[in-house]
Amino acid sequence: MSAVAAPIEVLRQAMILLGHQPPQTLADQNPNAVAFNALYETLVRAELQKPNWRFATKTAALVYQGEADIGPRYQYAMPADVLTPRYLSLNRYEFRDYEVVGSKILVEQRGDYELVYVYRAPEGAWPADFAEALTMLVASRLPFGSRDRKRELAAEGEFKMTQASARDANRGRGRLRETDSRLVNAWLNRGGAVHARPV
Repeated sequence: MSAVAAPIEVLRQAMILLGHQPPQTLADQNPNAVAFNALYETLVRAELQKPNWRFATKTAALVYQGEADIGPRYQYAMPADVLTPRYLSLNRYEFRDYEVVGSKILVEQRGDYELVYVYRAPEGAWPADFAEALTMLVASRLPFGSRDRKRELAAEGEFKMTQASARDANRGRGRLRETDSRLVNAWLNRGGAVHARPV
C-alpha cells in the first residue's frame, strides 16, 4: 500500500531527494530533523483535509451524552480523531437538523447518528502516490538543499498530489457523497453554537 510506514521514512526519503545524508532518528539535532519535526504533522493534516480522500475517510457512531443544557434537547460527542467532519447520517440518510457546540452535536430527537469524517490516517495506510507527493512537499520545505531543487520538488509534489487525488476519487464504488458545508463551517467556528438547519 504505502511507500512509508513511519514519519522517519518520510524524512529519510526527503533528504535523499535533496541529495543529503538521511538521519537515523527523528531525535537527531541537525537542522533538517528539527525543521521536519516542526512542520511535518501540520503539513500532513493540511494535505489530508484538502480533498475528500477515501483512504482517510471513516464512519463512526456519535456517543450519546445525555440531555443538553441549552438548545436542542440531546447531545452527542464527535469522535476524538475528527480532522474535518463531512456529513451526519441517521439510518443511512443524511441528517441536517442539528447544532454544533464545541465538539458536540445537539439534536431534538435521539437516534443512532453516525458521522462520516476525515481523520489523520497513519502512514501505513497512505497510498504510494500520496506518500510520494507528500515526501516531495516535505523536502521542498526543509532548510538545506538548493533553492531551485526545492522549488522543483514543490511543483512536482503539488502536481503528484493532484494526480493522487484524482486517482483516489475514481477508485471504489460510486462518487463520494457531497460534504455538508454547514457542518464543516460549524466545526471550523466551534467557539459557540452554530445552527445547521436547512433553509
